[in-house]
Amino acid sequence: MIDRPPGSGSLCDLSTWNENGIIIAEDLHGPRDLFLDGEYVYVSESLNNRLMRYHLGSTEKLVILNDVTVHAMALNKEEQTIYFSQESANKESIDRIAKDGQGEAAEVVSSDHIEITYSLVVMKKGLYICDKNRHRVILWSTIEQNYTIIAGGNGMGSRPSELRTPEGIFVDASDNTYIADTLNHRIQLWKNGAAEGITVAGNEDSSPGQGLHELHRPKAIFVHGETMFIADSYNHRIVKWKIGDSRGSIIVGSNSTGAGNGLNQLNNPTSLTLDSNGNFSQTVASSIGEDILQALKGTETNNTSSRAMLPWQQTCHNMFSLFASARSIVDITVQELLPLRIRAKVQLENQSSDKRDYFYVDGHVCQNGFDQLAANAVCRSLGQGANSLFFVNRPIGNQPFNNCLFQYGEDKIVIPCTFLMEQFKCTATATGLGKCVHSKMFDQQCAGDMYVGVVC
Repeated sequence: MIDRPPGSGSLCDLSTWNENGIIIAEDLHGPRDLFLDGEYVYVSESLNNRLMRYHLGSTEKLVILNDVTVHAMALNKEEQTIYFSQESANKESIDRIAKDGQGEAAEVVSSDHIEITYSLVVMKKGLYICDKNRHRVILWSTIEQNYTIIAGGNGMGSRPSELRTPEGIFVDASDNTYIADTLNHRIQLWKNGAAEGITVAGNEDSSPGQGLHELHRPKAIFVHGETMFIADSYNHRIVKWKIGDSRGSIIVGSNSTGAGNGLNQLNNPTSLTLDSNGNFSQTVASSIGEDILQALKGTETNNTSSRAMLPWQQTCHNMFSLFASARSIVDITVQELLPLRIRAKVQLENQSSDKRDYFYVDGHVCQNGFDQLAANAVCRSLGQGANSLFFVNRPIGNQPFNNCLFQYGEDKIVIPCTFLMEQFKCTATATGLGKCVHSKMFDQQCAGDMYVGVVC
């Protein structure tokens, strides 16, 4: 199960974590799935045939369901109900119950339509179901009481149109589906309405492996922005993988040290979730039968203790402090034309050493003070000559336009901003915006749709 937190937009690309975890629930038997809801964590405890609720930071716990083999779970916040897959007599159905366990569970999807399900996602348009044994993902309409095949459904296989026992899914705001294609050892991105998936992590030939470019039976996937977090189950690790990159990085666990129940180890992680503060939790199956629910707290910049009520606190480096230093823009390069997005290379001045230090900021250009000479300078910088057109007062091209990207070394962070710069005063022969007189970064009065587009 992947539970997308409502505050996920507040997270940044750069994250650090302590290597040791905090046990927030133990003495479990066969935990399979989990989700977070405020100060509570819900866990499907398959081998004890129950659904549990634990309070973060205390010993309080509540049995929500008993004598039921629960696999996947998802919280419907609008209804304040839990959707869950339950197995009975080798058949599985999707049921629904109030999140406090009051009242009787009601069937939502019968066993006539699905087999084993290890991942559910509740969205406004319906219930996304990872139908593992039928090698597909379906969208169930609770209004029309039928389903649409979203991905797979073409039999078991490793071709782009096929899946092989998928166990985890994530659905983004554009209704694109990310699939932990477990026995193909890959993550597939199935864009909304597509007939085939795209491999965005793992080997395209569906082979397993331990390398940072490989996966071995991934069982859960969570996506934030352009970054995927993958429960790489048989490698006993959580992998952070930027979409478009050829490899990921290990942030929890290690395939080299193997499975274990130490606070810096995992054993066949099957689910993971992230809350609005960047806290990360995952279920961990233990080989010795005393399963634990483990979480990690992030590394703070002042190296505070990892022992805390909230698990695995994600933090970002304090790169904003660089803005307090004296600085000057030494170059401006063009990133996009429609709308015009630039990258400013900034040199830090008055450093204690003679070494030059730089950071970069990407952002859009406001129409104020942008004219034909500035447009010509843009095109000359791209080797296109000075025959240019430019447009103002309308949003063009990719959206949204409400952020700037700050980069210092390998560290990156998204900064909320509408525009980066304005007021470019260029000569008739300027070879780039960096050669023009211009405003300081963020020193502008633009708002709304005051964008610039250039055609060379």
